[in-house]
Amino acid sequence: RERAKLYRLAGVSMVSAQLQSGPNQGRRELWEEAGFSFFGGGALMHVLLQGGNNRSASPNIEDYLVDLRGKRAKGSHPSAYHMRLWCPEAVITPGRYPWNLLMEAARKEIDGGAIMLDADLETHIWSHCFCPDCLAHFFRFSNLEPVELDPLELLRRYPMQWYRFRSEQTRLIYEQLRREFLPKYPHLRIGANTVNTNFEKDLAELKHGICQFGEDGRLLGDSVDFLLADTLTGSLADVVAVDTLRSSTGKEVVAVAGTSYCVGYNACVMAHRRETARMTGDSYGYQQRPQLQKLSMMHMLASGATGLRIQLDEASVVKATQEATHLLSRVEDFYFDGQRRDAKLQVRDCTEGASPWLEDKSRVRGGIWQHYYKRYHGQGQYRVHQLGDEWLLSLFNWDPHQRKHWLLSLPEMPNSNYYLLDVEEQTLWLNDANDSWAAETLKQGLFVEVPAAGYRLLRLSGNKPETSKQISVKYVKPIADQYAWYSGEQIDMESFLENALKRPLEQLERFGDLKEDAGSRVAAADKPVYIPVSLPFTATFDPSQKEIAVTGKLQQDGIYSSGEYWFASLRLPVSNTALKLRLQLSTDLEQKGKLGIILYPDDTFQTLQHLCWGKLPGVDGWLEFDIQSKFLQKPTRLVFYNVARQGEIIIRQLQILPEEQHE
Repeated sequence: RERAKLYRLAGVSMVSAQLQSGPNQGRRELWEEAGFSFFGGGALMHVLLQGGNNRSASPNIEDYLVDLRGKRAKGSHPSAYHMRLWCPEAVITPGRYPWNLLMEAARKEIDGGAIMLDADLETHIWSHCFCPDCLAHFFRFSNLEPVELDPLELLRRYPMQWYRFRSEQTRLIYEQLRREFLPKYPHLRIGANTVNTNFEKDLAELKHGICQFGEDGRLLGDSVDFLLADTLTGSLADVVAVDTLRSSTGKEVVAVAGTSYCVGYNACVMAHRRETARMTGDSYGYQQRPQLQKLSMMHMLASGATGLRIQLDEASVVKATQEATHLLSRVEDFYFDGQRRDAKLQVRDCTEGASPWLEDKSRVRGGIWQHYYKRYHGQGQYRVHQLGDEWLLSLFNWDPHQRKHWLLSLPEMPNSNYYLLDVEEQTLWLNDANDSWAAETLKQGLFVEVPAAGYRLLRLSGNKPETSKQISVKYVKPIADQYAWYSGEQIDMESFLENALKRPLEQLERFGDLKEDAGSRVAAADKPVYIPVSLPFTATFDPSQKEIAVTGKLQQDGIYSSGEYWFASLRLPVSNTALKLRLQLSTDLEQKGKLGIILYPDDTFQTLQHLCWGKLPGVDGWLEFDIQSKFLQKPTRLVFYNVARQGEIIIRQLQILPEEQHE
């Protein structure tokens, strides 16, 4: 009840049917009494992403996808296809096993009270499916003469046609949902979770970017009622994604505001990221989350979003959301009913001095967010809306460190006098001593300050607003282009394809020969089984030594990381005494490689002990690590990482000794 009250204060009207304290946990009446309705759809994703041990459930071999090698996925290791399992044609054919799974998942969501399904299907484009049914459908859909080609050759010959085809198969998934449920639930709304990248370029006649999954919102047609923008970077790029998705599809867009698990900016991974920062002496730069929550909400709705999906997991974020919702209530008529008039405003950034942001070395705020700020013209972001005879100027500053001084000019305003109101402060801006602004004065320009990680909303009206607060501002002459990032160039589909193929081909190489066994663990069909080390242990780097599993490269002089994130592992036996790990390492000449070593239980990835993380070993240096005996009461394994994901880590010598023998 307290949570429902809190959500109401924050302006929330719908909650997830999967909420831990929500309708699927026996509390549906409580939430309904509080005035909430429910959305769902998350369960649909897990039909297509079959992790765990249920990868041989259907007896029909044709229900399983065919991969780039022409092999069926039945019984495959989940990582071979990033958990994908089913043939798309089986998913869209009534009565087939995966079709039944999908409809049952949707039915449970609807029975839980969901009146909206925002399905995050994440259908892969390039890794599958190349079965006879999919190939026949592809040639029909693409109006191509059927030819026999191996999967890679097919993709390289017809990349654009295949791209469109995979979104067509996804469109048909949504069509199946509509046919199955809309007759009984006519008010149900079905949406697709999607987003584009590379907004500055076009894909043939499709404006603004390309989708990394087979769910391009521009190709889904009337199979969906809305699009849930998968805006998960927490940066200006999220806003540009909403703006371009709305303009290129004409669909209603619900956006994820202010949080991002892609860069650790929500509760799912924030704790892990903070711990990583602590261990490495690094920082992610999440200190301004409340301000960025408000900024994101305001900018997304000003850019065409018709709704927002938010995560309320910290008190400061709840408070910021409540403040933003209250402010939005003053301008929502402009954003929802007004006409976009961005071209009517001219802006010049006249901020003096370099931003302290340039010295920010934090991983996310100083890296990812700054990158997108520069890429999408963050130095001048604004939206203009006209509603009748009134205008709303929305100014947004994504620089977290520096206030911006902008010069605004409205050269095409109708000849009249206008009152200028700061909507948030409810302050009337005076033109020197005059309380109104002539159109000619607005053409000349006025000086505006926009707070760091903040915004300024200015309302122009012929009617004087009711407020007692006033402030005098200066005016001078300006100019800038917030859409200068758009080039209109064509996306290089061949390069995009080759880059997109890297991951599925790597997964096939690493996991394609692995299969499930009866004990729900994965086992290699023709791979050697690695045995626990016998103590004391010294590595010989001989392929016949079965104690070390190498995903990097095994040479006679050591184990090379060779571009792999985790590049080696070994299993430790039960031990009542502490162990000493001794390593002699070297790196590439530039010393870019950074070592990480973690001790896990032999059957899970629950961290027992961080031996090191991000430590630069130095050329020909020796390292020693203590492995505590309390973690060795059950079988364990050591995993070696190249934390930097660049450069080279080379294990030249490796020993594991009982503590007393080392002494």
